[in-house]
Amino acid sequence: MNPLSILDSLYKSPPPDDSLITTYEQAISSITPQSIKLPTLLDFCCTIDTYDHSELLFQLLLNYLPQYASGMANNGDSVEFSFVHSIDKEIRAKGHHQLNQALKYCQKKLKDNSRSINSPIMNTLMSACLASSGISDDLGLSYAISDIESSIGYLPIHELETYDDDFDSDPNASDAATASFLRTLSFILVFFEASILSKFLNIVTEKDSDNSYNLEKMWINYSEEMNQWALMNNIELFISLTKFFKHHQLIDAPRSLSMTGYFPVIPTDID
Repeated sequence: MNPLSILDSLYKSPPPDDSLITTYEQAISSITPQSIKLPTLLDFCCTIDTYDHSELLFQLLLNYLPQYASGMANNGDSVEFSFVHSIDKEIRAKGHHQLNQALKYCQKKLKDNSRSINSPIMNTLMSACLASSGISDDLGLSYAISDIESSIGYLPIHELETYDDDFDSDPNASDAATASFLRTLSFILVFFEASILSKFLNIVTEKDSDNSYNLEKMWINYSEEMNQWALMNNIELFISLTKFFKHHQLIDAPRSLSMTGYFPVIPTDID
């Protein structure tokens, strides 16, 4: 039996909820790099129009990443990808390259079949990119920000904590100020680049005399946009930020979607 038939039947005839976990386990054990080549899996995923079972597609894609397989072998299951910092840099770089190849492949496949880039497979691939980027965990992001600050200026993220409390009584709020900003920051670093982040910050705020960005001013003036971005899925956010950057002339034209991985140097004595 073709392992992809499990996925096909899952989408065409969803099983009862009480057997869904069993179906997921069958798919994860059957669809592997040894049984199905990644392009074949991506071809199938490019035909999916629903976000149902996205968590399964995410897990299947992770099984094709060398840094994930290596990390799971030595660290067990992990919700965050904090274990990537202990994996050889070359192995991680291979995984980033593989994800970029997958992004390129799916963008072309979707375009050739007159399908929108705003599709479940692109969103799921981007989730895999973020998870394996090296800055998906608090520690990795913290050290990456420290590295970037030396070239673009200080980011006093603690200034946003005052506005986190504003969301406690607002049922329509999408996220806390700090979390919303960090998601935008991480997203720009992974799917655009640090130079774009610097230009973005220069648009939404200004620096104080001590070379620190005034993030409080940024939030006061652009909280509405960031709240909207916090509600978007990955591909919607990429499209929205691309339009924002183009409007403010930070980029000349829309770019093909690709990722950048980060390798922050984290002291070995950090728990």
